[in-house]
Amino acid sequence: MREFMTEFTTRYYASCSSAVKAVDEKMLYMGCRMDFHLYPEDTSLNYIIRIASKYCDVVSFNRYRYTCSGLVPPDGGDYPIIIGEFHFGSLETGLLQPGLRMLPTTRSGQLSMIIMYIVRLRIPIS
Repeated sequence: MREFMTEFTTRYYASCSSAVKAVDEKMLYMGCRMDFHLYPEDTSLNYIIRIASKYCDVVSFNRYRYTCSGLVPPDGGDYPIIIGEFHFGSLETGLLQPGLRMLPTTRSGQLSMIIMYIVRLRIPIS
């Protein structure tokens, strides 16, 4: 199965990248958002991330955790990554469901979690 997934993933990213670059070679190809909720503790899908990094200008992730500080390219890879989606649900407004990470029960609690999430990014500015 892994051989099939390696071949499929390689063809998928190569085809999509070629299609995007055919329209505009300067356009960023961001791939698809990886939703590996157990990454980086679960390393079984690292090969997919490495394949994506060969064809994507930026590798995208959905990150439904309390922090994103552990989100780094596997095996010390040197390529850009972006978090395309994260959230902290609330039982006060909106869909009235806690989301994938239960903690805040009010809008102010939700705001506190978002601020903490962003502050923990510690983005180096060069």
